[in-house]
Amino acid sequence: EEFWKRVLSDPIGRREIWQLLQTCHTFETKFGVGPNGFPNSEATFFHQGEQAIGQRLYQSLSIIDRAAVFKMHDEHDSRYAKPVPQRSIKQDI
Repeated sequence: EEFWKRVLSDPIGRREIWQLLQTCHTFETKFGVGPNGFPNSEATFFHQGEQAIGQRLYQSLSIIDRAAVFKMHDEHDSRYAKPVPQRSIKQDI
């Protein structure tokens, strides 16, 4: 736990963990298809295995340091991006 807390406390560590989670397709579901476009169950099972590893790592990290995991989302996940406030344009008449 101490190791993971140290990794998550560093911006570079959070970026690398995020990249690892993305590589595992942690937050998406992929279905495998063959070269002819038909479903391929073996490829789908492979993708599910990748996702399971990513989800297990993600859940473990969120238990170890929940705040750092949310900070990682804020820094790298476009779904967590804060909206940019609209500037009002005042016209002088």
